[in-house]
Amino acid sequence: MSPRLPRGPPPPRGGPPPPPPGGGGGGAALAAKIAVAVSAVAPTAVGEFASGSHVLLWGDGLTAPEVRSFLLEHHPDLWQPLLDLFASLGAHIK
Repeated sequence: MSPRLPRGPPPPRGGPPPPPPGGGGGGAALAAKIAVAVSAVAPTAVGEFASGSHVLLWGDGLTAPEVRSFLLEHHPDLWQPLLDLFASLGAHIK
């Protein structure tokens, strides 16, 4: 017969815990050219916390056209499907 191990507290009920104060948005990106995320680090970065040579901060929110315009200003030859993806991500960071 195997020994009984002590039991800890029961798991919480009712789903995942609430997000931390201040939003709780997640996601980070570190890239060689373009990063779009809550925390973004790249030469061209879009995010709430962004660092790079060309930065567009989320602030109170961004629209897809704002992100698209910013990216085209710094990367005029960006592949259209990738531009669409980044513009959508930038408008929905949180």
